[in-house]
Amino acid sequence: MSPTANGRFWRWYAKVYDLIWDSTLTAALCERAFGDLPTRRTAVDLGCGTGLTSRPLTDAGCEVVGVDLSADMLAIAERSGRVARTMLGDAASTGLPPHAFDIVVACNLLHLHPDPNAVLAEMSRLAAPGGAIVCSWPSNRASLTGTFVREVRSGRPVMDAGRALALRTAVGIGGLLTRARLHPSGVVDAAVSQWARACGATRVAWQEVMSSAVVAVFRTMPMPQPLGRATAPS
Repeated sequence: MSPTANGRFWRWYAKVYDLIWDSTLTAALCERAFGDLPTRRTAVDLGCGTGLTSRPLTDAGCEVVGVDLSADMLAIAERSGRVARTMLGDAASTGLPPHAFDIVVACNLLHLHPDPNAVLAEMSRLAAPGGAIVCSWPSNRASLTGTFVREVRSGRPVMDAGRALALRTAVGIGGLLTRARLHPSGVVDAAVSQWARACGATRVAWQEVMSSAVVAVFRTMPMPQPLGRATAPS
C-alpha cells in the first residue's frame, strides 16, 4: 500500500476519531489506567491521537506532551486543550530528554507500530525513576458488536454507539486495506511481558476493560538511595 493511501486513511480517521472513541470504553480505560496513580506533574502520551487518553491527565494538573505521526490528530489534541504541547514524530525515537516524565503512556499504539519493542524501550528511556508506564491495546476478545453492546450497557446512548459501530467498521476495512494494524493482541501481550521482565519494571495492574482492551500499568525502578556515611565508633 502506498504512503499516499496510508496518509489519506489517517487523515480521514482523525476526522471521525472522537466520534468513535470519546466513549464509555475510553473513560473506563482511563479510570483503570490512571485512577490509582498518585499525583504527578509531567506526562508524555506516545501515539496520543486526538488526546482522549491525555485529557484526564491534563484535567488532573499534569503537563502532557503529546507525540504522534499524524499532524491532523495532533491539531485536534492541541486545539481541544487535551495536551500542553505536541510533537510530530515517531514514538520509538522521540528525541525527548531521558527520564523526564512521571507518567509515560502508549494507548492503542503498540499493535500499530512496526517495532513495538522499540516503543517500549523508548518508554523506559523517558520514564523517571519510580515513574509509571501505562500501555493499552485491543484485547483478543474484542469485537465490533461486543464493544457496541458493552458500551450501551455502560451508558453510551444507543444512537451514539450505533454511529460509532458503523465508523469502527469503516475504520476496520480501511485499516485492512492500508495494513494499519501490524500485530495481533497475542504478539503485543508477549512483547510487553518480555519487556517488563528484561527491564525490571514492577507490574501494578494488567486488566481487561469491557472485554475490548487490555490495560497494563508498570512502575519503573526507583533511584537507588545513597549509602549513609559510616559512623566511627566512640
